[in-house]
Amino acid sequence: LGKGAYGGVHLAREKVTGKKFAAKVLLKKTSWTPEVFQKRVMQEVAALQMVRHENIIELVDYLRDESETRFWVVMQLATGGDVMQRIIARHKANEKYTEAEVSSIIG
Repeated sequence: LGKGAYGGVHLAREKVTGKKFAAKVLLKKTSWTPEVFQKRVMQEVAALQMVRHENIIELVDYLRDESETRFWVVMQLATGGDVMQRIIARHKANEKYTEAEVSSIIG
């Protein structure tokens, strides 16, 4: 689904229900100790756990895989596209958001 500085995001499907999720794999950099990697992972997980809003992707689960160099963060799947790209496109077209639109986004 995408790539980032520390890994990528993959489409995942729950075997029993068939429900789809976004599974973000966080990869340990070679310069990090296992403790530093664990700390960075837990910082990301903690940030996701603190946020509860209908317009922000929700954390579903997180787990370490067999490898000491990978950690998985499972989140809701959002299929509407990249929000930042939409904002940039609207800005380039010189279209402004109304107060009601902004209110509905940030609720």
